[in-house]
Amino acid sequence: MKRLNEITAAEIERLGATDLTVLLRKLLVCEANANNLPPSGVHVAFKITVPDGGEDGRIEWKDGPERTAWVPNRFTIFQCKATEITALACKKEVLNDEGTNLKPKVEAVFQAGGAYILFYGRACEQAGCDARREKIRKALRDLGKSYAETAHIEVYSAEKIAEWTNQYVSCVTFVAERSGMLPPLGIKTWDQWSKLPEHEGPYVANELLRTCRAQLSAVVVEPGAVARVEGMSGLGKTRLVLEAFRPDEAGESVRRWSDRLVYLDASIHERELFAFCVDLCNRQMDGIVIVDNCPLALHKTLSSEVRRSDSKLRLQSDRRDLRIMTFLRVV
Repeated sequence: MKRLNEITAAEIERLGATDLTVLLRKLLVCEANANNLPPSGVHVAFKITVPDGGEDGRIEWKDGPERTAWVPNRFTIFQCKATEITALACKKEVLNDEGTNLKPKVEAVFQAGGAYILFYGRACEQAGCDARREKIRKALRDLGKSYAETAHIEVYSAEKIAEWTNQYVSCVTFVAERSGMLPPLGIKTWDQWSKLPEHEGPYVANELLRTCRAQLSAVVVEPGAVARVEGMSGLGKTRLVLEAFRPDEAGESVRRWSDRLVYLDASIHERELFAFCVDLCNRQMDGIVIVDNCPLALHKTLSSEVRRSDSKLRLQSDRRDLRIMTFLRVV
């Protein structure tokens, strides 16, 4: 039975080319964080009409694990396809326009011993994935490449993309938003949260914001981390936290925090919110959960769940009615 916090291949198939590419970025950011990999190693392009040399996204790192659960190599590139592509077309996909050689970035990853993944946003049975992978390998054979039989080639169909997506609450929420689903309990990604009318207008950074951001960054590094913002009503705590997670003005390429975040308002769904978060913890989903208008009793209850030994969530909650603003670190 489908859960509230779960998407399927059908939702992946509803994503257009741009949304599929955004999902790839979010997945790579979350995967890098979950495995303590440098976020600077994630690169995803969004100009989908510009020649990409055979690569829409990549992740690479030097130290640490040889692979992760979803990234098979320390140097892995992804080619996104949101529409139907035949096995024969997959062969052409890795070739240059003349068909005389591989696209430059495809050749580079294979020469370096890395992996190539077709990130294919369509449902496809294993036999179909195998056929597409074999056609790509045939392109290498036809070109006489020395690595034709050893090159690491994968096809991630909509089914596999959905399975990967369901590891991360922010990725599930993004797909729900973009595929026409109604996200449960009004849950929002950082991008949708930032579009609420109360967040219109410029926000001028100050020492408090810089301190806030540094403290939150220190708190949310580890699973089970909990922070609470307290201050009198109208002080601007919600906007402060929103801005603390905003990608920096220089254009942070990997959006390290915002891509992992979801926002909930406890004043609307307080009773259901606890069960929702328990489900996230039970399924060991990874992410940062912001709970606005959170009563102290609910905060304590959620903190207990988030700090379970098997939880991968981080919690940050807000209370409106105290006279000062503090950050409480409970680890």
